[in-house]
Amino acid sequence: MAEEPVSIGEYLRRARLLRRLSLDDVSEELHIRLEYLQALEHDDWDRLPGEVYGQGFLRSYARYLDLDADALVQHRKQQIARPLPAGTPDPLPTRRRSASVEPLGKTKALVVPKPSPRSNTSSNTVVAVALVLAGLFVAGIYLLTQTGHHPAPAAKPPTAPVARVRAKHPAAAHHASVPIQLLATNASTASASYGVGTSGPVSVALSFSGPCWVEVWENGVTSNPSGHTYEAGQSITVSASRSVGLKLGTRAVTLVVNGQSQPLPFPGQYPITLTFQRE
Repeated sequence: MAEEPVSIGEYLRRARLLRRLSLDDVSEELHIRLEYLQALEHDDWDRLPGEVYGQGFLRSYARYLDLDADALVQHRKQQIARPLPAGTPDPLPTRRRSASVEPLGKTKALVVPKPSPRSNTSSNTVVAVALVLAGLFVAGIYLLTQTGHHPAPAAKPPTAPVARVRAKHPAAAHHASVPIQLLATNASTASASYGVGTSGPVSVALSFSGPCWVEVWENGVTSNPSGHTYEAGQSITVSASRSVGLKLGTRAVTLVVNGQSQPLPFPGQYPITLTFQRE
């Protein structure tokens, strides 16, 4: 039983579906607008930007689907040279290796070739490469055995460099595990104290996003009794062996205590008094 002839657009659509591709996939791969691909599959050449561009799109689309691009373009040229009555499907030639197309009067109905899935091709290639590598490996072992040479045992990776790298940054490793615990708060005075679990000094880094007046205490002793106003973009670091105290005039500042980000308490309130002491 003869199959019904199909148009160029239907031929493209069936080939695409057999490969389990969407029009979006094709558009992204070929950089052809989605509406032009839709026009090709619907044989709506009036929606394409001219015959020359349309035939170029057809050629690219056919090659991407592993179809006979030259035959399809030639068939399109025959269509516009000898148009069929409206509503009559224009039969396509059966795909041939030659780029020539039989006259329309002698054309057989198109049978869309079922392509091999791309994934199978890729899998076959991987298997072939694996077999070749296995053969080379066996041949190498044989040659080494015949000549009396044996591969040297693999050297164990040195462990000393790893130990040296860790020793260079004891502070970083220490900061990463330092716990910070809230010890006490007083909402009426907007003050809070924290315990910092460290055997080393307490270090507080301040980064300012706007003007902020700051007074600092190191081990309970103020280092700037009148305080100091810092501007946006500035930053300071305060360190002390036992405790660091801060009085912040605004909230335009972020704190990092011994390597850990510390949010400001008492949302919306200022000034704030904070104390970080070694535990």
